[in-house]
Amino acid sequence: MDGYVIRFNDWQDVAPLVVAGTTLAGSPFRDPLPVKSCIRIMTGAPIPSGVDMIIMQENTQLVDNTISFTQPIKPASNIRFAGEDI
Repeated sequence: MDGYVIRFNDWQDVAPLVVAGTTLAGSPFRDPLPVKSCIRIMTGAPIPSGVDMIIMQENTQLVDNTISFTQPIKPASNIRFAGEDI
């Protein structure tokens, strides 16, 4: 799914998160995720290490390279493990 990957603990103060980069199916994001930031993720891209949830782009608002959430979020949202569907 297209959206943003984050660490749930970075969001708890409810401040907008800075978009630190993008991960694509053929071009994964390899740098460590900076504190209080997120990474744009596209369908089919690998989930960067250190994140624990994905927020669908439809549930975010992007302003000046920061995102805020338009819906409540829950830990581990939209994370699936390899082989989980079998």
